[in-house]
Amino acid sequence: MKQIDIILLIILGSALILGALIFFLSGIYKVKKDRVMVIEKLEQFYGLYPEGTYFFMPLIYKRKGVYTIVKMEKDVHIEGLREMIITYQVVDVKKYHYYDGDVTKCVEETYKNNPDLDEESLRAELEGIGIKYLGIRAK
Repeated sequence: MKQIDIILLIILGSALILGALIFFLSGIYKVKKDRVMVIEKLEQFYGLYPEGTYFFMPLIYKRKGVYTIVKMEKDVHIEGLREMIITYQVVDVKKYHYYDGDVTKCVEETYKNNPDLDEESLRAELEGIGIKYLGIRAK
């Protein structure tokens, strides 16, 4: 075997090993404190994973979202109303994720259905998408 052939095989072998290493390392996920990760297997819900480090086989399992599960505040502006700040906490990550994780969208839809925007209807709508309503105040 010629020296050029050996060098070519070494380069090709190294590239394959490096590619395989990168492929498998791409399946490692680290979830930080006070967060939950949503994993899907072949485009179907697979599970929720709290704080920690996990390995999932690439191409089969996919991380679809990471959500904070502590008390949060969000500025919401709805046309025709003053800006407000909603305080909430995600309690059902699966529901919240599949609703697209959008508090503003939920408040806007609630306002369209109930222009008075009373707290009880807002609380019920938010609970329907996995959120615990903690309060609202004007900005």
